[in-house]
Amino acid sequence: YYTYGHDPKGRAWHRQTTVHQTLTLDGKDTRVAGTQLLWHTSPDFDAVAVENASYERLTHRRTVWFVNKTFFVLLDEAIGDAKGTLDLHFQLAPGEAHINQEQHWAITAFEDANVLIWADPQAPISLEEEEGWFAWKYGKRKPRKAFRYRHAQSAPAAFLTVVFPYRVAERPEVSATLPSTFRVGADRVELRIEVREKAWEVGRDLQRQQA
Repeated sequence: YYTYGHDPKGRAWHRQTTVHQTLTLDGKDTRVAGTQLLWHTSPDFDAVAVENASYERLTHRRTVWFVNKTFFVLLDEAIGDAKGTLDLHFQLAPGEAHINQEQHWAITAFEDANVLIWADPQAPISLEEEEGWFAWKYGKRKPRKAFRYRHAQSAPAAFLTVVFPYRVAERPEVSATLPSTFRVGADRVELRIEVREKAWEVGRDLQRQQA
């Protein structure tokens, strides 16, 4: 939060969909029309799938796997045939950060704990920095790093990202790709993720309500 009234321009900026960690079409604000599709919890992992009818002729479906209670895999699907530019937005905590546009990753640079946001370097996306602000106290804000993944095509399209919190200084090595059989909007999805030479297979089946 930032303000409820003393800075109308600033308030309007903070209320934009583009400055939150979600998907947008042509940078426009989304409608609020969400529904839960799947919820799974177990000692080994958690998974949730939700949809929002964000725009006319475009639904944003997000599936999140909390793998090994350690890191997150995000699959964002733009379902429909609306034409326009698809962006997936992320914001980092205030402080030093490094963004690698060519390799499609970003990391914070704190001494104790950090987070990596990663996308496949070969994916048909580009990474671009955005304006970022953060407010911890009412009426006071500070800059922070923010960026977007921009898809090379219109809907239907998908983004696959990994969000990995870590405490060691070295950035984790990650590998993940959408399989050739993947189809945007399908009920069933299976993915393989590799982090630090360990591999996980994650999936979901909306029809069977399984993860």
